[in-house]
Amino acid sequence: MTRRVLVVGAGVAGLATARALRGADFEVTVVERRPGAPLPGLGLNLPGNAVRALDALGVAEQVLAAGIPVTRREYRTARGRLLFAVDESSYWAGVAPSVCVRPGLVLDALGTGQEVRRGVGVVRVDTSPHRPHVALSDGSEEVCDLVVGADGVHSTVRGAVVATTPRASVMTTASWRFVVPNPGVDCWTAWTGGGLALLLIPVHAGEAYGYASSSKGGAAGADPRWLAQAFARFPTSARRAVEAALERGRAPYHSPVEEIRIDTWHRGPVVLVGDAAHATGPVWAQGAAHASTTYRRRRTGCRTWSGFPTVYLTTWLPSLAPAPTGPPTVRCASGPEPDPLSAPLVSGALCRRTAARLPAGIRRR
Repeated sequence: MTRRVLVVGAGVAGLATARALRGADFEVTVVERRPGAPLPGLGLNLPGNAVRALDALGVAEQVLAAGIPVTRREYRTARGRLLFAVDESSYWAGVAPSVCVRPGLVLDALGTGQEVRRGVGVVRVDTSPHRPHVALSDGSEEVCDLVVGADGVHSTVRGAVVATTPRASVMTTASWRFVVPNPGVDCWTAWTGGGLALLLIPVHAGEAYGYASSSKGGAAGADPRWLAQAFARFPTSARRAVEAALERGRAPYHSPVEEIRIDTWHRGPVVLVGDAAHATGPVWAQGAAHASTTYRRRRTGCRTWSGFPTVYLTTWLPSLAPAPTGPPTVRCASGPEPDPLSAPLVSGALCRRTAARLPAGIRRR
């Protein structure tokens, strides 16, 4: 008997889920509240574990070809002094290469061959008496065996699982993002200091993706002029990027940075994935990795459909990096150590004071 699954949301989490389930012979319907095809978007930093997950879904080569490889990360002070650098290629050796790419291109790759009902959102999810009944915004109703909520931080489906609302990130309440002509950075480069953080990553030929925010829980002003004032004394490359972002015809993208922390990701036949279940701040660069976690069919001992949600969750294996074959190099410059809460971290690699927190496979030299 074919089982019907409704996936709500056509972002990375929703399309990855639908692609995996269709490959496992489920009948899948995808709805997305936004009308029209996805826009190119700004930038998406995909570490090796994210690319490995995409490879399991058969789209890694397409994504890698569309972006710029991330082979090195540099952490600098607000005055430009190098604190330490991470050899990204070594860190993810044996897993997959890292890449920065326009998010729309990732969605195009995941959506190839998939039909999406766009401009259709969820109004209500009713899980009684046996199969979920989902009322949609176009007036129709879907009756299915499983509902997958992949509808983001402000998920409607999540209300059928747990009553909660997003909370502001402890690192920053908001951020600014933009794509500008590359001001001269050749790798992932972050500058932090004075309660501020700015990250630039090459994302396309001649272009760089920028992320700017406060740190330590501070606020990032909602007026674009905040950017110019906040980063006026940062190094030349950072200032040029901000100036270019403000000179362009459209203002940089400003948004709150919110998190979701809940104790359970499913209730009966309703399951949450991606940001709907575990949204984190973008500075961790793991949202897309966790959203595209690969689904694998196993012998689980589950013999009834009512037990499937639990099996579904336990067989979504997080694509976390295995222990590296050799310890990657983290080069730390001499001098004062960086504040562990002020830098946009990906791997958690810091200097002397935080060495005890490093994974066993990482050493500083």
